[in-house]
Amino acid sequence: MEHYGLRKKPVDPQVAFFGSSQTFWGLVPEVIGRASGHDPDELRVLGVEAGTPFDMWNLIRRNPEYFDNLKLAVVEVNPVMMQTGKEGDARLQHSISQHATLEERNLLHHRHERLKQQAEWLLPLTSARHSLRSVFLALADPEEGAELYPFPEGRIHPVADWYMHNAGAVTKRSLVPADIAARRLVGYKGWKASALQDLCLKKVLAWMEEHEIPVLIHQFPLHPEVVDLIHNDAHFHHCYTQYSAYVDRLRPKAAGMVRLLHPDECGAGMSGMADRMHLNESGAGYYSLHLGENIRTLVDPVAAEKARDDL
Repeated sequence: MEHYGLRKKPVDPQVAFFGSSQTFWGLVPEVIGRASGHDPDELRVLGVEAGTPFDMWNLIRRNPEYFDNLKLAVVEVNPVMMQTGKEGDARLQHSISQHATLEERNLLHHRHERLKQQAEWLLPLTSARHSLRSVFLALADPEEGAELYPFPEGRIHPVADWYMHNAGAVTKRSLVPADIAARRLVGYKGWKASALQDLCLKKVLAWMEEHEIPVLIHQFPLHPEVVDLIHNDAHFHHCYTQYSAYVDRLRPKAAGMVRLLHPDECGAGMSGMADRMHLNESGAGYYSLHLGENIRTLVDPVAAEKARDDL
């Protein structure tokens, strides 16, 4: 995504959408563009599978020049991406091993994760920064005409014929029981933000404020059965309330906020859900329209009011 979704695009984004797979699968730039009054080419969806605020901040700090024309940052925040339990995800572990500073590695919640990432920082075995495995493979089967290890600090992953973690892995979406999905989303005994994700999210907000770029925080709707549990089960409701209070306290304060729970709120309905968290193509269209209208209201409230009057 960083290379082909940002660096290789001919036009730098004016509106960037940061987030996870919910962002990647759940937004339709053409629909958002029509609803918000933007050219779809000016919109850039920068969601990644298992994405977290760490990935957002890493993308910004590695590529600040590509955001020179940015007028609005639309940032997905959801309870699962912010939890300490997310640190066990192999995709996030790989991202941390590639790009995290020592300070960021020291913030990991579990001691064994901290030790593993600290060791990787000292002696990189899988990191593209100075991967010993990649250097060995480059010597064994070098790319013709290429330097042994050109510009490691600018590399996203080792080149195509080098080793890459979980390359070719296929994941399937499944409709897990609603109570299991709710536990994964908000926890059961209490919700608490990961120190690493909290730091990175606040750095994203601070960077945007420093560059005078307004931020719209949003949350995708969830499957109705999960929403019912969050509303009606005391444990899940308490955890979600803790998460909501955290978002409300975020500083620098976002210019706008769109937080949905039920897909009916944007017209998608249960039929618009691909699984417990992700929208399908139909749901993405409804949500993109809803989000686009909120973007227009934030960016140009006079035009938004006129558009509503014309309806």
